Amino acid sequence: MTFKEKFALDPDLVELFIKILKADLSNAETRITKLETALKKIKSRVWEYTEATPTTDAWMRHVAREALK
Repeated sequence: MTFKEKFALDPDLVELFIKILKADLSNAETRITKLETALKKIKSRVWEYTEATPTTDAWMRHVAREALK
């Protein structure tokens, strides 16, 4: 049985599928926003000194790692 046939027989399955896709899209949009923010921060080169980021290179790596979590 194809997905189309299953969807035709069970409208609740369609609703569940739509909810799952919307949740995935929302998660992807959140991740994209987080990555864009990190890239803009790195591009601006406004270095935020901390003991964990004593150099600009370390700071950029830290920002990138945080964005990828």
